[in-house]
Amino acid sequence: MKERIALGFHTCVDYELEWSTQVVEAQIKALNIHADELKMDMAVDSERAIWLVSLAHLQAGIGCEIIPDISELCVDFANHFEYEVTLGGTPTRAAIVLDRLGYPSMLQTSCYNKHVERLMPASVRVLPGGVLIIVGYFPMLCYNVQEECEFRQMILTLLLPEKTEY
Repeated sequence: MKERIALGFHTCVDYELEWSTQVVEAQIKALNIHADELKMDMAVDSERAIWLVSLAHLQAGIGCEIIPDISELCVDFANHFEYEVTLGGTPTRAAIVLDRLGYPSMLQTSCYNKHVERLMPASVRVLPGGVLIIVGYFPMLCYNVQEECEFRQMILTLLLPEKTEY
């Protein structure tokens, strides 16, 4: 094979979570989350904020992409679940598929860290874009709830009622 394939950029670290109703219920209670607090558009500066934004999107029946202020929040959130760290971004996923088909490729990435280094196939030549991030990483939490309607309904019934003022 003498084909040469160059791809675009956008590599991200994905945490693919195995959602658990029990975990979600425990966190709603532990963090004292109430239905009237849910917001889709807010600063994601805490694990509680991740839950508020996630549950707001679940309530609306739409998927979301959440980018917390600091990467450790993703790890804290993910540690409640069974999960797998994977690489995302359409060009990156395409490069991985091309590798499986026996084609090498070249990919300029928007992110480069220990996960990219570990998970990118050897046949993919990586040209890091911007600043190399070797120590830190900024993963995103992404999910699509369209396929999870039954799960969504179960989760929404677990929300604590709205706060009442005394």
